[in-house]
Amino acid sequence: MDSLTLQSSISLAERIAIFGFLLVIVGVIGEICELSTKWAKNPKRLKRYFDGEYRRLILGIAKRTKHHALEYESAFFFILVLGLAIEILGSAGAMLLQDKQNAALQNEIKTLWIKQGSRTFRLLNLGFFNKLKSAPAGKVSILFEANNPEVDQLTHVISSSLKSAGWQILLEAPVTPENIRKAVPGLPVEGVELEIARARADDGVAIFLPYMGLNDPYHGLSYAFLECGISTAPFGGGVESNDAVAVFIPRRM
Repeated sequence: MDSLTLQSSISLAERIAIFGFLLVIVGVIGEICELSTKWAKNPKRLKRYFDGEYRRLILGIAKRTKHHALEYESAFFFILVLGLAIEILGSAGAMLLQDKQNAALQNEIKTLWIKQGSRTFRLLNLGFFNKLKSAPAGKVSILFEANNPEVDQLTHVISSSLKSAGWQILLEAPVTPENIRKAVPGLPVEGVELEIARARADDGVAIFLPYMGLNDPYHGLSYAFLECGISTAPFGGGVESNDAVAVFIPRRM
């Protein structure tokens, strides 16, 4: 249910509660008929507690309703009970919908907060490891830009998550021309460095995919990053490779 539909449902529930409240008022007013009849049966007490104008009003109501007092009392009692039920249900429904709306807003705020947080924070809080477990494992090389605390922390989380999910790590080393050639043989180093720069600009990671099939483990890894709010700069295909995905982790801009 989107926010507009949810707000419309809340407004409808509130209107239902108001309608129930109005029925309660009608039911309470109807109780005056019963009270007037009872007061009219005790003229001495009526005279003691009410002056002339109110006494005449009570006697007038009692006179008009005395022949159908039971019917009026039953009808207004039913209206009163019905109104209470509708008001309670409407109010409860509005409260539940408001709670749902508040929860949706809190999730939206949390999502925005996660997106603004560090890449490591996003992986840990959005279940990177659990998403990896739902995809087949493969072989991977992890190259990272060295001498950066945030990159070091992110590399540790990615590496440990991949190992726990059954991935075989062939290489885990800093980004250097030599290590790039090991991770993605057949690709020009300059081209890989451009992909890393593109990933750095997006505050994400660059991923070399040896295959282009939608169901292979390498796309599963790419989707795991994306579902955790980390952009990927995928490239590859059509070159000599060691059948391993390569994850390049740039520093943040």
